[in-house]
Amino acid sequence: MVLLLLVFFTSVAQTESLAPIRDQTQADKLPVTTPTRVHFINPSAPDNIFWKKTTKFMQAAANSLGFELRVIYGDENRVRTTQSVKNAMQASPDDYFIYIYQISQGLDVLQHAEALNAKSIIINTSVPEVDQLKAGRPGNPFHHWIAHFTPDDVAAGETLARYLTEKSDAINPMNPQQIIALNGSLDSTAAADRQTGLNNFLKQRQDIKLNQLTWARWDKKLARFQTERLLQRYPGTCIIWSASDDMAAGSLEGLASISNRCNQMIVGGIDWSDWGIEAVSKGELDATVGGHFMEGAWALVLIYDHENQRKGSSKPMHFQTKMALLNKENMALSTALFDTEQWHQIDFRQFTLTHTNASSYDFSVQAVLKQLAPK
Repeated sequence: MVLLLLVFFTSVAQTESLAPIRDQTQADKLPVTTPTRVHFINPSAPDNIFWKKTTKFMQAAANSLGFELRVIYGDENRVRTTQSVKNAMQASPDDYFIYIYQISQGLDVLQHAEALNAKSIIINTSVPEVDQLKAGRPGNPFHHWIAHFTPDDVAAGETLARYLTEKSDAINPMNPQQIIALNGSLDSTAAADRQTGLNNFLKQRQDIKLNQLTWARWDKKLARFQTERLLQRYPGTCIIWSASDDMAAGSLEGLASISNRCNQMIVGGIDWSDWGIEAVSKGELDATVGGHFMEGAWALVLIYDHENQRKGSSKPMHFQTKMALLNKENMALSTALFDTEQWHQIDFRQFTLTHTNASSYDFSVQAVLKQLAPK
């Protein structure tokens, strides 16, 4: 089955200061003569396969746009992550801050930023329903919250479930088809939304049995342990739905020691991680859904325009990122996008309104691939 890629639009363990790499030609063209400093509060650790990719793409954008990017790692502790971003805002309130919205913490960060007039952009997470009335939208009521990037995680969870089930329908003559699901953490809006997508699909396919959904907290080792236990408990399972590629990797390791009744175990994840893409190309992983790793770079593009006050770019904005499913059949469509060594070729100024005549932003896969096309 070939699915075409869709257009889509916390104390701290470590801190990195990543200075921009700029040549004289680029510097001459940029109206921002003093490097703007941006703090990215990475909620995980440097080796997390999704956030590592997100940070690397952001660094490519920062280099291209002439920014100084500082990365603060939260190591999966939301309380320490919150304190870290608040400390950074307190120390440098004139800088920009990019972070995710974490349940029970996000509203506190927005309030702190507003009190300090610190400009911030939230990426990769939605605002939970319990906070929506107080948080509002970018610019209202928090005037210094300038933008919000929200992946369509509901659609991602549903898309993954549908693909895995349809593939298992063709390979495994099981009645009913049985699924186990590995989700992230209870404080994650992304995990909650992806589970909603899974549940939406299950409502459409009531012939499918969800044996159990468990919380692996985005952890590969825990996912392996849980997979082994769940498959022993539910030997008729042929589908493993994972809310991240990292947990899917743990599931695949867990499969090695467990026998099952399937012709082929069907496993998929979310994130478009480097590992996930390679595993799909080798036929080890059936699918990965992603594209949202680019959101941090797009936040930098908005900051560039905000600094240059071009074409109403100071107006608060909200974007929803549509993610796409990648399988072995359609991978060739976007091979260049996954070669991280080519990212330095991307001129991120061409995504800004400052350097183009565009009236709106194009943050699509196709636009990035155009930048990567052979000259």
